[in-house]
Amino acid sequence: METLFLILGTGQKVLQNVDSKEYKRTKYFLNSDTEKIVCESPFVGEAIIKLSKNKFSEVHIFGTNSSMWETLFAHSIISRERTSDYEELVSIFPRIWKSVEQRTLDKNPELIEWLEHYLTEYFEVKTFCHIIPVGENEQQLWEIFDYIIKLDIPQGKISFDITHGLRYQPFLILFTLFYINSIKDGKVKIGNIYYGALELQYSANNVGKAPIFEFGIFSELLQWINASEIFRKYKDPEDLSRLLNNYEKSEDLGEMIKNISFSYNTNLYNDIIELSKKLSDYKYDKENFPRTFDYIFPKIVEFSNDINKQSNKVNKLLKISQQQLKYHNYGQSILTLWEAIVEKYKSQKQIKNKFDAQKQFSEELKNKGDKIFTSEVKNSFDYLKKLKSIRNRIAHLDDINNRYEEINIESIRNLVNYFSGNLDKINF
Repeated sequence: METLFLILGTGQKVLQNVDSKEYKRTKYFLNSDTEKIVCESPFVGEAIIKLSKNKFSEVHIFGTNSSMWETLFAHSIISRERTSDYEELVSIFPRIWKSVEQRTLDKNPELIEWLEHYLTEYFEVKTFCHIIPVGENEQQLWEIFDYIIKLDIPQGKISFDITHGLRYQPFLILFTLFYINSIKDGKVKIGNIYYGALELQYSANNVGKAPIFEFGIFSELLQWINASEIFRKYKDPEDLSRLLNNYEKSEDLGEMIKNISFSYNTNLYNDIIELSKKLSDYKYDKENFPRTFDYIFPKIVEFSNDINKQSNKVNKLLKISQQQLKYHNYGQSILTLWEAIVEKYKSQKQIKNKFDAQKQFSEELKNKGDKIFTSEVKNSFDYLKKLKSIRNRIAHLDDINNRYEEINIESIRNLVNYFSGNLDKINF
């Protein structure tokens, strides 16, 4: 399903200082249409609807009390001149005109219902009319925001015509749509952005016909912004991977990024290290990727290089723990830190099997106490005991209440910082 948002302006009266509010009839065509089929109308919104037959399930028209509602109504009933209800429609027109002149249309819901009813018949699409403030101050702009947010918009795409309205109104509505996309978990997406280029109708290529541009770039940019922001905050590149999979030549890198995201989220340490190496060595050819990714790829490689430049596996695991801490994955940070310490123990004791090393390390920690070290830094044993306690509660079901005093952000940060600075000086 796709919904269309339109802004209804005040006509040319304000701009040209003439007495009548009207838009000249213009021959519009969709610039993307190879056949250049024309719709002649004073309203670009009508042209968008009729040139996109059966595309929209709903149309929402936004205007102020002084927008050209009466002109739109008059235009919509011209074709009904020979119908039985024409006289009734003509009798309604002065009431709408008077309400617009007095700027009281929002106080006359029955007139808005008439508008919606006959515009629905005229456009052959369910049409809703919304009276919004002009937006002369931030309070009014927030009122417009609240109004749009509370609309019952069906799931699917929302396309938007930005041709008319005061220049800041399309910006506000567009950003509100971005917000709706976010809070609706992507179930309401941004469709095309339309612009009726009336000023181009007399160019040599158009010969008296105005092109309607339809841009999908805004929707695509929003997706890249959201994916980039998730990566910036949490270093989770999975959404970037999904976007890359839309481009045939970048699918292999998209798959690699998806795998490293999965590895991070499941603490598959060996996979993280291996995939980071592959990612750092990847030969990037910008011709195969969308330009939006050109500026993100160096950040992903930088993230991988932080791991690869470490001299051994212990330090690589420490780096992963630091990264997890920085991006608020506290439980994973602790689990990785424990693995780094066990890895050092395994290496020094020359134990081949990781699980044997884990078992032996836990037994020695329990039975030997601080004698587990052959050389240590001050408070090493206390920090190690605390790490084991927190690690066990995170890794296993902990049903003991009131443990926040021991397990909190500060205690986790202190553990990661302590062992990051001292693990290389500790020997088992």
